[in-house]
Amino acid sequence: MKGLERVEFNTFYRGLVYLNLIFGLILLVYPMIYYPSIGDITLPILAIAFSIANFLIAVISAYRFALIEKYPYFINLPALTIVLYEADLAPIEKGSYINRMFGVILKLGVLMGAFSLSLEYMAMQEIVFGISVNPSFLIAYSIIIPIAIIMWVLIEYARIYKDIKLRM
Repeated sequence: MKGLERVEFNTFYRGLVYLNLIFGLILLVYPMIYYPSIGDITLPILAIAFSIANFLIAVISAYRFALIEKYPYFINLPALTIVLYEADLAPIEKGSYINRMFGVILKLGVLMGAFSLSLEYMAMQEIVFGISVNPSFLIAYSIIIPIAIIMWVLIEYARIYKDIKLRM
């Protein structure tokens, strides 16, 4: 992106990268603890399926500027990137907005990691201990939490968009 300065993540965002890696690791390892005793192929599949998103979010966020410079279409936030590209901001300010955009993704990763861990825990209770979760609760939980997270993400991106427009 033209006129963009690479701005390092602040301590909070770096912490979110590490939290995503920690959630990914927990989601990967937790089911595998029981695999030798249970031997159910579902456990490694569950571990990989739940952990991969957190690892990808951490890696993509860590290499955000290299990805944006080489593949500007990589960011799936067209309105924000177009406005940011056209904004008459200093390169360091543009870099800070990129960090804010990826900060939302990092927060999303942490929220989804916690959500995935809770689902994985409920599944493990059934698989390992035979304790079932109320199906009505599981359905409501699996619908309401992702909808709330998606609404939060949209509100966060709207805030960033409004902030950029005010600075133009």
